[in-house]
Amino acid sequence: WLAWSLFWVYLTKKSCDFLSSVDSSHLSDQDRRKFRAFLRADEHTWSRNQLLLGAFFLAPWRILFFIGIIAYNSFLFLALSEFVVPQMSKNSPPPNWAAWLTRMHGSVLSSTIWLFLMGVRIREYLVSEDGRIEPMPLTYRFRWSHLEHKREDGERQRDARRVHAPLVVSNHIAGFDVPYLMYRLWPAFVAKSEIETTPFVGTVAKILGTLFIHRETAEQKDDALTMISSRVAAMEGGEEWPPLIIFSEGQTSNGLGICNFKRGAFTRKVSVTPVVLHYPFETFSPSFELPSPGIYVPLIISQPYHTLEAYWMDSVGPQTKGG
Repeated sequence: WLAWSLFWVYLTKKSCDFLSSVDSSHLSDQDRRKFRAFLRADEHTWSRNQLLLGAFFLAPWRILFFIGIIAYNSFLFLALSEFVVPQMSKNSPPPNWAAWLTRMHGSVLSSTIWLFLMGVRIREYLVSEDGRIEPMPLTYRFRWSHLEHKREDGERQRDARRVHAPLVVSNHIAGFDVPYLMYRLWPAFVAKSEIETTPFVGTVAKILGTLFIHRETAEQKDDALTMISSRVAAMEGGEEWPPLIIFSEGQTSNGLGICNFKRGAFTRKVSVTPVVLHYPFETFSPSFELPSPGIYVPLIISQPYHTLEAYWMDSVGPQTKGG
């Protein structure tokens, strides 16, 4: 066990050495404004001693628990990939029973446990059109407008606090974004094509109805827009797909600046539900603008705790004032 702990101390030390080399002081004011979304916000606050202590006492346990989560779900994922995924159509929602199993085991249970083990403190807020911010009630449940026509009374609920557009746009900052959104919504994602062949993760993504896109050429990007438009049209037509999440900037940032939005979420000009994720920090920022997972992972699992704030806004559309 001592050797296992020292191994993570060694990896974390290498990552800390890289952080020590990060220096943005040579940048001009113009460049700092230009690259504001990609600079390390914790350049002068992170603590080597804190991270090394976390690497020794926390990282070994967290990795073992993570391996346990994968092992716990492995039989389910293998069974789904063998018997369910080959029978699925990309144009039809997943079977209810398979979706429920994936949600309970792969999404809700695993994501909740992982966030807890990583010490992620979640604070959720509702933001109204007039800018009022209120803590989200613990019992709050999202209701999606494309399912409202199925209500027995035949009337749509117009309360924007209870009915949201099923197309969700979010910023993308850290490795906790996806587990949190899976814990909260059980959604489908728009993801890069490489995710489809990733062990376990790819199976869950397929069951959830994730859209896998290629972005190398202009033609592939147009195909991606068509896929997104078709999914939105299917949801508008009443098909019971999970809500679709798009990281509208198409990349990760430090959360302190806004990158150019991609067209995918807005190509059909329909209402969207915006959510802003924010990670206030005291020493180490979990934002993922480091060059590789090999540097990022030892640091993020060695930090004792993290805070995630999620600001859920009312749905907005092309005709919404201020939208």
